[in-house]
Amino acid sequence: MLAQRAPSLQPEQPNSVWRKIYLRWALLILVCIGGLGLSPDVRRRFAHPATRSQTLWDGVFQSGQRTAFIAADSSLVILHQFLHHGTGLSDYLSGAYREAARNTLGNQPDVLIVANRRYTSMVDVSIMQHLGEQAAKRHGIVEARFAREFSVEELKRTNAVISGSRGANPWMELFEPQMNFTITNNYEGGGSFVVNRHPLPGEAEKYVEGDGATGHPMFGVLAFLPNLEPSRNVLIMEGTSLAATQAVCDLAFDENSLGPALQKVRRRDGSLPHFELLLSSTVVNGNASNFQILAYRIYE
Repeated sequence: MLAQRAPSLQPEQPNSVWRKIYLRWALLILVCIGGLGLSPDVRRRFAHPATRSQTLWDGVFQSGQRTAFIAADSSLVILHQFLHHGTGLSDYLSGAYREAARNTLGNQPDVLIVANRRYTSMVDVSIMQHLGEQAAKRHGIVEARFAREFSVEELKRTNAVISGSRGANPWMELFEPQMNFTITNNYEGGGSFVVNRHPLPGEAEKYVEGDGATGHPMFGVLAFLPNLEPSRNVLIMEGTSLAATQAVCDLAFDENSLGPALQKVRRRDGSLPHFELLLSSTVVNGNASNFQILAYRIYE
């Protein structure tokens, strides 16, 4: 039997040992200097490479500050179905719209009772839950406010998230003039559609929602815009229907979906400008699915 020979071990030369020690310290010093030279935003992106959508939420929530969530008014949506017209923000906040409805619908007291209630949708409940999670990550505070009980002065002092199109949330009246994609409610003929104010090549001037049947399209808008006070921001999530607003919610809070969508509008340095995204989705059993980005606008 042949005996196996153990490999011979040669002692390291002193120069080799010192060379290794030197290289390790040099590498450590370079890493430390490089880390100090990086901005907090860049360091955060290196620490969390999979969360490129966080720049959106960093613009909505700041540490120790409040962000208002202005929930849609579902009771107003019901009232509009009987009145066949919408409500302006001024009449909404003053309550004049309810007096006008009483004069028009005097023989339908149940509708007037609903108009006085504070109802919102399960979609808004879901949005509030997700906003709470994003606020907690940034040590911020999200405060749910019913649309009818908010004020312009409060809006000026805070970042805000607005849910619902103008028919469900009259606060949209303040931001639609600066938007390219606006949602119009067709109270007479039923249904809603998106108006593309300045179509680019390949885009439609109007995107009309289907009749709600499976496979028919619906449309939503996710917009990140300057607030009334330019140092503040507002995030808008609206759709041509409740299911379409849910689709916008799904996009906004799903990292795997939002990250690629934001790549369309992100600056070369990785920062995020103000923007609008128009998305479409299809109806499956009353719910939205398979959404895609149809168009977008960037505001520097």
